[in-house]
Amino acid sequence: MARLKKAERREQIIENAVRVFAERGLAGARTREIAEACGINEALLYKHFRGKNELYREAMSRIYSSLVQKWTETAEAAPDGRTALTDFLNMQVSNISGNAAYCANMIHGLAAATSDPEMNELVQRWLRAQNDFVQALIERGSADGSLRPDLNAEQFSFAIRGMAWTMVSATAIGMDNFLEPEAAMTFYTGLIKYLAGDPVD
Repeated sequence: MARLKKAERREQIIENAVRVFAERGLAGARTREIAEACGINEALLYKHFRGKNELYREAMSRIYSSLVQKWTETAEAAPDGRTALTDFLNMQVSNISGNAAYCANMIHGLAAATSDPEMNELVQRWLRAQNDFVQALIERGSADGSLRPDLNAEQFSFAIRGMAWTMVSATAIGMDNFLEPEAAMTFYTGLIKYLAGDPVD
């Protein structure tokens, strides 16, 4: 078997770490398990990462950065704020729905933030960035006329993010039927109609 280049090995470790963390959580996962999942010894893993917490932060940062890039590209391609918000919410529901590993890792990140200062800083950045992103979409819609001009974008951003975290929690613990994608999108569709000043069914 050909040896992987350093960057390729690092990617392999991160990919396997995401899965192991989803199954075991940050506290329960062992670097030995992650190394075994990669087919390497633990010493080689430590050549790439100082420890489990650093690996976890890197894995979650990678996941989040990828999502932000998709959100941003989609928003930039949308003709107005209402469309950008609708497209974002469709992506959000799709990302969360049935993706238990992603959702479990988000929950583990929140739990780890209570005792790990670096993880706390990372999670606070995620939460602020997510909220700011949604708020900016609403403000864009208010400015371009596709949404009502009198909206409190910050309040509605919190409401939208709250629904997302309810979906994340339910999916992480296997309660996908508690808030199914169709029900979430029905809520979001009604909310967008309200934000636009359209009649709500």
